[in-house]
Amino acid sequence: AGLPSGAPAGMLLVSPNALRASLSESLEAVMEALAEALVVAAHEAVLSEVDATMGLAAELQARPTSLDAFSAFYAKYVEGQSGDEALLARQQAVLDMYDTLGEYGGRVPPQDQVLLDDLKDAQRIYKRSMADASVHVAERRAIAVEALGAAVADTTAALSGIIAELRGGAFDDAGAEVGSVLEKLGGVQARYDDVAEKAGRFKGYQELYELSASNFSDVEQAHKELSVHRAKWQLLADFERTANSWMKSTCDSLNPDDIQAKVDELSATNYKMLKSRREDSVVLRLKTSLDAFKWRMPLFAEVANPALQARHWAAIYGVLDLTYDEEDPPTPSKLLDYGIMEHFDAVQAQGAVATKEYSML
Repeated sequence: AGLPSGAPAGMLLVSPNALRASLSESLEAVMEALAEALVVAAHEAVLSEVDATMGLAAELQARPTSLDAFSAFYAKYVEGQSGDEALLARQQAVLDMYDTLGEYGGRVPPQDQVLLDDLKDAQRIYKRSMADASVHVAERRAIAVEALGAAVADTTAALSGIIAELRGGAFDDAGAEVGSVLEKLGGVQARYDDVAEKAGRFKGYQELYELSASNFSDVEQAHKELSVHRAKWQLLADFERTANSWMKSTCDSLNPDDIQAKVDELSATNYKMLKSRREDSVVLRLKTSLDAFKWRMPLFAEVANPALQARHWAAIYGVLDLTYDEEDPPTPSKLLDYGIMEHFDAVQAQGAVATKEYSML
């Protein structure tokens, strides 16, 4: 059938030679770009591998003799033995990058050729270092294992000593001075930390040398018992320090609500301790102290009344047969020494007057 009347007609002519030339130019540009990128990547890879290989070789050239230093050296040696295949694979990957560079029409830069020679030298140095390290390992491994056995025995003995001290009764003496006990517990804590660190380190060494692992279960037991002692004595110390601070603070600086909240917090913690340690005399000492202090809460509520002014304090001191001095503000401790509890009704009465006057302002 013919074309419709008025329809445009034409012919597309494509030159195969021109198309081939255009495609060839584009392909060459892509190949050049890939070659440039590969040069950069290969340079970074070979530089990194030379540094890494020489670093491994340097670590293997040491000749340590102490248990800790030799164990670190031996770990590197074992790692090197098991990682030889991975090392060779990484180095071969670097060489393959340069082979690929040639396939893309690129050339190995002169400085990279030097690095490739350095990599071969590093391989030789590393292999020689491993061979020399094998001799040192053969000479020192048995000595290190013997030293490890002695160190484990010393650590076990030290741990037993710590547990014996924790169970010796010194930290269950309710009559002991708090600061002195906490100081002793601090010393035990320092010794425990040292033993616990060594136990963990030596257990790692035993795994490294493929030895039977020692039973360091007493490390956890010692930690539990030490934590119990420190917690109960620290709680007692916190209460005594805080209570002493309240007693010596000026009455107008105290907040009864804050005091009550702190006492409730300490009582709750003490109650939890009593549930698991009913016969612990130190925990019971704190309970007794807390119960005694709770009887003073009404005093705090009255003397910390912000409505109390100088005239009210003068009236209170008058009941105590004392003269009020504004330059010597009252504290709960002073008031107790003055015998205020024997005249507590008078204190409450002045507090009620002060509160009424304050509310009318």
